[in-house]
Amino acid sequence: MQINKLKIYQWATWCLLLLNLAMLCFFMLTKPKHPNNKNFNNAVKQEMNLNEEQVNLFLVSANKHIEQMAIISDRQQVLWQSYFKMLSSSGTLIKNDSIISELQNLETQKIAVTTTHFKEIKSFLMPAQYRGFSVFQQRLLERNFKKDKNMPPPPKDF
Repeated sequence: MQINKLKIYQWATWCLLLLNLAMLCFFMLTKPKHPNNKNFNNAVKQEMNLNEEQVNLFLVSANKHIEQMAIISDRQQVLWQSYFKMLSSSGTLIKNDSIISELQNLETQKIAVTTTHFKEIKSFLMPAQYRGFSVFQQRLLERNFKKDKNMPPPPKDF
């Protein structure tokens, strides 16, 4: 009788281990993919009906835009860290005001860089492609500024 219980426990352990491994494999294989730039670039090409030369111009402009935005964002991160360090210390308000002013200037630069990017794209489009450009802009707005609808609501406090 004792040997049968031991065998049952061993089989149960192996079955549960296999079940766990199967669940891990399932979750890893069905994990949603992060949207990549290749699919985005293909969608842009189709929406605006771009030819190969226009696609190359678009990619050059987009890469330049990404690089410029990354530089500005890096600078903003450094300034935010400085700002919060100044808040926690007994720093002068004048220093904080200059940091705030610089942060505002960087936001203005972001807007200018993005405006220039959109003007560059529009400059190589034909008038028949402008409608696709509007769709492209709308998709960018949705992609960058929509709230994540898949997030669960915050927990309720009891």
